[in-house]
Amino acid sequence: MTSMEQRQRYQIVLMEPGAGGLSAILRQTISGLVTDLHLNPDEDVEFLTSAQAAIVNPRSPKVGVYFGSCSPASPADLHAIQRLISLGSVIIPVVSDKAQNAVLVPEQLHPINSLDLKPNDPSLSEIANSVLESIYMLRDRRRVFISYKRTESEVAALQLYQALDARGYDVFLDTYSVRPGDPFQDVLWHRMLDSDIVVLLHTPGIRASKWVAEEITRANAMGMTILELVWPTVKRDDRDSEELYLFQPKYLEPTDFRKAREGKKGGSPLKQARVKEIVIEVERLRARALASRETRLVKTLCDSAHSANLKTAVQRTRCVDIETRKNGKYRVFMRVGVPDSHSYETAWLQRDECPPDQTMLLYDPNWILPKWQTHLDWLGDNLPIKRVLLTEVNTWLAKL
Repeated sequence: MTSMEQRQRYQIVLMEPGAGGLSAILRQTISGLVTDLHLNPDEDVEFLTSAQAAIVNPRSPKVGVYFGSCSPASPADLHAIQRLISLGSVIIPVVSDKAQNAVLVPEQLHPINSLDLKPNDPSLSEIANSVLESIYMLRDRRRVFISYKRTESEVAALQLYQALDARGYDVFLDTYSVRPGDPFQDVLWHRMLDSDIVVLLHTPGIRASKWVAEEITRANAMGMTILELVWPTVKRDDRDSEELYLFQPKYLEPTDFRKAREGKKGGSPLKQARVKEIVIEVERLRARALASRETRLVKTLCDSAHSANLKTAVQRTRCVDIETRKNGKYRVFMRVGVPDSHSYETAWLQRDECPPDQTMLLYDPNWILPKWQTHLDWLGDNLPIKRVLLTEVNTWLAKL
């Protein structure tokens, strides 16, 4: 899957009932920001219209932008809005006057906080940044997990570790990242859960490694995207693509390697040009990998809420508002990976008018280190922002 048409792209659905030309301006500004991120807007981003909503990929990071207008929404606009909502996607309403929000945007978007057009921002930079934040293209923390077989690819794994570290990534490599005395396997699962992406070095003997097989199984259960670097002599099993759709294979050639030093164990080193390309590929995939995992959380929550006959609205900050029968609105923030105090602080700052005890942090407790879960229990019991575990969502919703 090295060709561009096989790669999942960021999808941005632009809906503009009026004829103001704002979609074209926003598209140009977003393309410039994507270029600044060292990505190719023509290859990595797909801009769609309302009429193309049917081809929105449920597995791709996606966001919708609706430019409010006195002109009524078309049937295509309404269909696009409904499809994005059903997929748990963020939709950003943009209006000229927030006081006229109920008139300028369709009813389905009334519960969503809108952005206003600013006269001093003709290029729509604020809106463009919100779009990229909604699909995780803009994010400060960067974490990668490397899975490999030491006897066959330790040299290449160390090269990637050093190259990614130099680009500001927090890289997990088993020989470097587990402190003496720590429970090795528990730390490994904890760090994988908190990583953005897994880089798998698929060497000829990797199928024989029970540890790597377990890592792949766990990564799939966590919803992790796996950048699979396939060694030249490996015949890849196509069933991987069917059973583990988050695999993103990248095939290596014999010319991608330098000759191993005589007597040196751990396989042949990669050429530096190929190492640089792999680092760029990690950058291409990590944000959309995070967006995919968060979308799973959002969709799970929304589906459970709808089953409980509760209304939901996905906000542009990627939180979900739930209207209850008894207690008004709850605002739920998603946390991919392992939460920390900063996760609670972010929820506090973005709660708006929602009471603290009705502002929730949702995360999956599976695979979190017991000592860290004890810390999270303390935070959840003592901070004004409350928590809800993914494993207890249905029970929590039934009480609202």
